[in-house]
Amino acid sequence: MQRITDTDWSIKGTTDFGPSLNRFRRYLEGQGRREATIEGYLGNVNRYLKFAKTDRPLDHDLERFRNSLAEKKTSRSTKNQYNYAIKAYHAMLGEKIKVKRLEPNNQTPVYAMLVLWPRTTCFFSSRSLRCL
Repeated sequence: MQRITDTDWSIKGTTDFGPSLNRFRRYLEGQGRREATIEGYLGNVNRYLKFAKTDRPLDHDLERFRNSLAEKKTSRSTKNQYNYAIKAYHAMLGEKIKVKRLEPNNQTPVYAMLVLWPRTTCFFSSRSLRCL
């Protein structure tokens, strides 16, 4: 008699991220990372995995996550921290992803106010000077 089962034996990601995060912690400790770095990476990767709803995110999950950070107007340095943590997580999985470090924008003008005696106020940046 032939037996039919409904068991799905395919390997899928999980939404229980505890084991994956514990493995990631051991991976980072093995690399000699500082505890503060480990805690930061674990927090960032946990948010990434929750967003992707799997412990094995794919390329499109990473792209959607990065887009969500941009939509939230996340700072450049925070995006870089997420990128480094996510890159390390994928390295632990044996996957190589490419991340681009976001450089600071040195073209941003610095504004200041100068009050001249008796009633003249000037606003200036690195490019202009305007007096009221």
